Amino acid sequence: MTTTPISPNKLSTEPPSSDQDRTNVLDAALEELRTMSTQPTDGLWLEDLTVRAAPLISEWDISDCWSWADWPDREDVLPDAPEQDVGIDAVARRRADGRWIAIQVKSRQLDFDGSGAAVNAGELDKFLAGATNPTIWAERWLVVNGAVPLGGYSSAKVTMSGTPVKVVNLAQAVNAQRAVLAENAADAPCPHCDPNSSADAEKAGGGGGGGG
Repeated sequence: MTTTPISPNKLSTEPPSSDQDRTNVLDAALEELRTMSTQPTDGLWLEDLTVRAAPLISEWDISDCWSWADWPDREDVLPDAPEQDVGIDAVARRRADGRWIAIQVKSRQLDFDGSGAAVNAGELDKFLAGATNPTIWAERWLVVNGAVPLGGYSSAKVTMSGTPVKVVNLAQAVNAQRAVLAENAADAPCPHCDPNSSADAEKAGGGGGGGG
C-alpha cells in the first residue's frame, strides 16, 4: 500500500529564519516520521523530507540539498547524466568545503521499537553504480527512517565501488537537533527574569511617588 504523507507542505523550502522557526519545522518533521514510519510506503515521502530537513541538522554540515531531478548543478557536474533516476535520490552540498554528497533514501515500516528490515545488496546496486567517482562524490549516504541496517554488502565491496556508504538515521538526527534547540532555548536569557529590569523600568517611568 502506498500512502500519501500527512503534511506535504509543512516544511517550507525556504530556510527558517530563527530557532523558533527551525523548531517548528523539526516538530513537523518528527510528526511525519512518526506517522509514516508505521506504514508500508513507496519511500517518496522520506526523499522529500530528507531534502527539506537536511540543511537544518547542524551535525550533517549541509548547506543545501536537492532531489536528483532538481539539482541545479547536475548538468555542469555530470553533463551526460539523465534527469531520470540513476539511483541517486538526492544531492547535498557540504557546508565546510562545498563538495557533493550522493544520497540514497530507503524507507522501512518500523517495529514498535523503531527498527526495520535491513537494506539489502540489490537495493543499493544502482546507487553504488551511479555514484562511483570519488572526485565528484566526497561522501555517499544511505538515509533511513529508523534503526535500519545495511545488509548483504561487505565494507570492502562497498569501498571498491567508491567512497564508503554511511548509514544515516533521519529520525535520530532530527530528534537530536530538536533537543539542541530546546537546550538553547532553556539557556537563553529571559529579560523578564532580570532582577534589575523592574528597577530600570521604574527609573525610566519616573518611579515612586514623592512626599511634599
